[in-house]
Amino acid sequence: MIREERTIERLREVANKLTDDPDWRRELFSEMHSFLGEMRVREPGLKPIWYVKGCEEHGRTFLRQLKGPDAEPPKDEELIAKVLPDRVQPHLSVRQHEVFELLRSGHGVRQTARILGISHPAVIKLRRKIVRTINRVAPETKVQCIEDLRASFRN
Repeated sequence: MIREERTIERLREVANKLTDDPDWRRELFSEMHSFLGEMRVREPGLKPIWYVKGCEEHGRTFLRQLKGPDAEPPKDEELIAKVLPDRVQPHLSVRQHEVFELLRSGHGVRQTARILGISHPAVIKLRRKIVRTINRVAPETKVQCIEDLRASFRN
């Protein structure tokens, strides 16, 4: 029970770190807390810090949606999720292709590293190379991500 309380306290700390607005902070904490429950069902048995980090990333995305599409450029994961695999795969190494597919399927950086048996900094470097490849061979993907974000806030 103490671990649970500490995890909840860490979520509060993350919410405090991510925004100064008390209303957004409450919304953010509530969103991260519900996401924590979803993560525990989807991936049981992880260390508490993995759950907190996953909730933090989810919280950042949630805040970006609250603030609007012009607040930040699209994240690497959003570009990777949008790009058509046929456009990029011929330009990727075997390892980059593995990382690309795992990230597209919704795995995080640390999960991808664990599955492939490599370090998470190695996955981050590979992700950066993948994004550079996307920007080179499919530059319209970044533009489409931004337009999709804008459209989602108009609806």
